[in-house]
Amino acid sequence: AMFNSCESDGEIKKEPAEKLKKIYQDSSSAHKACTKNEYKQFRTTSACADIMESQTKLHAGSSKQLRAMSLATKKDCARAYNESDFAYATRMRNKFVTDYSKFLELKEKHSKIVKGLEETKKTCTEVDKDYQSVKEDCDATAELMDSSACKYAF
Repeated sequence: AMFNSCESDGEIKKEPAEKLKKIYQDSSSAHKACTKNEYKQFRTTSACADIMESQTKLHAGSSKQLRAMSLATKKDCARAYNESDFAYATRMRNKFVTDYSKFLELKEKHSKIVKGLEETKKTCTEVDKDYQSVKEDCDATAELMDSSACKYAF
């Protein structure tokens, strides 16, 4: 909470006005620079969040394709009415060869998506940590500036 050091229990320690004014001015210029850096970090964090969202959607779509393929395979393995043993075996072999090659393609794409998602998650975690660190520094500077201004006013 802002002004905690200023308003605690109504007791305000009197400090020389010039000292407080100097602290405020120094903190103000530091805070201005800090907020610019914080905004830059925020934009990077926001961009990272957007990338993570798109990567997550891509991963969900890829997973859905893999599941749909396995369900289609189960449905198509039923023997047709009056189908001979040889025709059934030939159809199953051809289907397996075709489905297996399609499956390998999907699996390779899915593996790349998973790898990309993990790399993005790792990068975004670091970016978010950097942003939180900058934000905490700015908040501390703002607190010092605000409490100095509050004490100076009294």
